[in-house]
Amino acid sequence: MLPRQQVVDAVIEAHHRWNTRDREGWIAMWHPDAVIDDPVGAPTKHGLAAVEQSWEAGFSQEPWFVVPGEIHVCGNAAAFTASHLSILEGRRVLMTDIEIWELADDGRFIRVKAYYEPLSGTPDYFLPSTSG
Repeated sequence: MLPRQQVVDAVIEAHHRWNTRDREGWIAMWHPDAVIDDPVGAPTKHGLAAVEQSWEAGFSQEPWFVVPGEIHVCGNAAAFTASHLSILEGRRVLMTDIEIWELADDGRFIRVKAYYEPLSGTPDYFLPSTSG
């Protein structure tokens, strides 16, 4: 198990790299076996290719500025709400979700789950599957 502060620092650093558009630095924080449910209900994404696709989809429109709230650590996992600010369909939007980010023992992110209802105008990559 990783030290609590390392988990907190990793979450803060990942969001800093996202907000400063440090693509290579952000991707470097992910484990090759990463599993991403963003949001839960959308198709699960796997591996570094999915991490790269998440970045591309996240920056395919007006970029999202994301700020994590209070971070609660349990083992290698961090749970927090996050505020997301962007522009969708020509209007400024603010969305808050609940996220759980888990680190592998090597300190890279291995699993992320985000709980939210996508807003109108959200890229298709983040929309729940309608099949089934």
